Amino acid sequence: MQSVKAYLKDHPEDKDRILNYNESYVFFEKVDKGALGNIEVILTPGRSIAVDYRLFPKGGLAFITTQKPEIDQSDRITEWKRFSRFVVNQDTGGAIRGPGRVDLFWGNGKIAEIAAGAMQQYGEMCFLVKKPSKN
Repeated sequence: MQSVKAYLKDHPEDKDRILNYNESYVFFEKVDKGALGNIEVILTPGRSIAVDYRLFPKGGLAFITTQKPEIDQSDRITEWKRFSRFVVNQDTGGAIRGPGRVDLFWGNGKIAEIAAGAMQQYGEMCFLVKKPSKN
C-alpha cells in the first residue's frame, strides 16, 4: 500500500486509471463512529477480522497466531514479533476468498496504516464452534 501511495503521489495523472483497474479495490467511507464491518458493528482495532463469508460464521469467535510489526520512531518496521489473540469475524472483502485469507483490522492512524499495508504474514486461525448436541 505504501508503494502504491508513493507512486500515485509522484504520478497523479495515473491515479484514476490505476484505482479503477481492480474491481476488488475497496473505497471506505469515513464515519464519525468508526469503521463498520459487514455485520453492521464498529470494528475493533486488533480484534476484528475479515474472512470469506461463504466459509466462516459471521460474528464468530476465533483465535489467531501470527506476527505483528514493530515500528520505530521513523515509522519503519524493525522486526516482526509473534503474537496470539482472540478475534471476532466482523467483516469480509472482495479479495478475501478461500480458507487461507484473513485480514486483521489494525484501526486508524499512522501505525495502523503501516501495519495493514505491510501485513502478509502466515499464521494459524481456529474458529470456536459449538459442539453438536447428542440426540
